[in-house]
Amino acid sequence: MKHLVLVLGFWWVAATAVAQAPCPEGHVCVPDVDMQTFVQLLKDQKCRTETEPKFTLDSVSVITDRQGRIYYSGNGPKPYKLKVDWCNYEINAEAEVKVHVAQREEPTWGFRPRFKATFGVLATELLERDFESSLDGGLLFEPLYWKLLNLNAYVGVRSFGGGVGVDITDNFGGYAGLAITWGAWRMNPMASLFFSF
Repeated sequence: MKHLVLVLGFWWVAATAVAQAPCPEGHVCVPDVDMQTFVQLLKDQKCRTETEPKFTLDSVSVITDRQGRIYYSGNGPKPYKLKVDWCNYEINAEAEVKVHVAQREEPTWGFRPRFKATFGVLATELLERDFESSLDGGLLFEPLYWKLLNLNAYVGVRSFGGGVGVDITDNFGGYAGLAITWGAWRMNPMASLFFSF
């Protein structure tokens, strides 16, 4: 038993001495745990040097419909998400999407130089002569407008004059005015349709 205690004691002293052996002079000794940490840091640094980060972004869509309603990120507010994957890094970020839209309000009246092609009927010519003589086509020039109404000067193949137009769409409408026929110099009420350029 005495020998067993001596052997165990000797073995313990030897093991402790080996485990705590002093670092040789001129050397730097690093514990195993720290060495593993350093190795992992170097691997991560090499990975970041050799690879590019991968970004995953949410798409944000801003849609305006014909009635001027605005939708973004589908049909309601959603958070904007960003994910970054890079070696041992994984970053997730989230932010609120704020959409501020300034819509231009169209003026209701003003100066608007616009040329329009028109084709219509001269009423007096239609009543006193024939249908073919009452047809007239030409150009309208619109200098002023108020809402859907517009003021026009007219120059045509058979007459010239002025009157008022009404916009039915952005580039189509009706016109009514007074015209004076070339040569005969007679006054004619005129009705026509126009297409703007």
